[in-house]
Amino acid sequence: MGILASAGRPVRTVLTVLKTTVYQTYQQLSERGESLPGRSERGRWESNETQQRAADRELARSGTGNRHELHERTVEEIHQFIRKESPNTDVRTVRRGELSDQHVHGADLVVSIGGDGTALQTSHAVGGEVPLLGICSDPTPAQEQRRANHAEQDTRRSTGALCAVTRENYQEYLAGVLAGKLRPSERTRIMVTVKPAGAPISEMMRLPWALNDILVAHPSPAAVSRYRMGIWEGREHIKDHGEGAASQERLVRENVRSSGLRVCTATGSTAAMRSAGGLPMPFDTPETPGCNRILQFMVREPIDIQHGVLMRGILDPDRSLRLRWNSLDGAIFVDGSNITHRIRMGDRIWISAAAPSLWLYPRDPWYLDGH
Repeated sequence: MGILASAGRPVRTVLTVLKTTVYQTYQQLSERGESLPGRSERGRWESNETQQRAADRELARSGTGNRHELHERTVEEIHQFIRKESPNTDVRTVRRGELSDQHVHGADLVVSIGGDGTALQTSHAVGGEVPLLGICSDPTPAQEQRRANHAEQDTRRSTGALCAVTRENYQEYLAGVLAGKLRPSERTRIMVTVKPAGAPISEMMRLPWALNDILVAHPSPAAVSRYRMGIWEGREHIKDHGEGAASQERLVRENVRSSGLRVCTATGSTAAMRSAGGLPMPFDTPETPGCNRILQFMVREPIDIQHGVLMRGILDPDRSLRLRWNSLDGAIFVDGSNITHRIRMGDRIWISAAAPSLWLYPRDPWYLDGH
């Protein structure tokens, strides 16, 4: 198990990445004269004013405005805490929808303030040498969690699986991070490379690194996904997708018809993969170093289930999945729906654990030696 090179050094520059609340999204849509997504069919026959009043009532019932205010207070409290705890630390701020790797450049620490969605989107801009701390700004209270299944409106928020702390308990943990007393956990990410049909290798595209999982499927959930799928072995290929292919050994390959293919890391194995029947996998801990370098894959709803060989399995670090997309249309979804890359028939896709690791602070603090 590795240790981040900067571990143990005090933090001088912090970038905070803030979620955009539902209330803010609604306000932005209203200012542009647009309707909320997911509008019911009856909205087609109602006036804009009637639709606006109905949306206002629903937002009021859901407590969206109150939750927005809570989030904004949390952001301000965290910023004040950093300045008080570490007066010489420079604090920068960006909304997650505006985040790029240029914002991360020069930061010693990135703090996402929101939920799992904010942490995931932030991770896509974070390279291999900057640690990420997730703070859940609006955790679901225990009493609300218990009655959520029977309520008319589901007001549950993010589970905060990628967040080490919440707005209620962040101070001691964040103080330890700022002082360089805690070290992050090394998490595997998925590298996905796409070679468009007929294009030379020089035009291959690398998608943002996935922390949780990727899904390769037809854009319509009701359509069949057709692809040829194979497992290849050889480290030269893993280092740089598309090069050194002559040194590769194809272990197995077959044509698949299904609802798509999901691949996850150990971090993402308790998310969508587990819901689909996959197995939770351990990630790096002080007691189990290096065990998170494998990926798990699963073919969703295969048609030829009795004859398929590659329905599900584990992908070792020195192996990669290679796909040829055989449907007219398709998409690669990276860590949910925020990043979607469209693919076409004949496109080739490489999937492996070759992406740079993400250094993520875990819920249980890891103290550096001597602290």
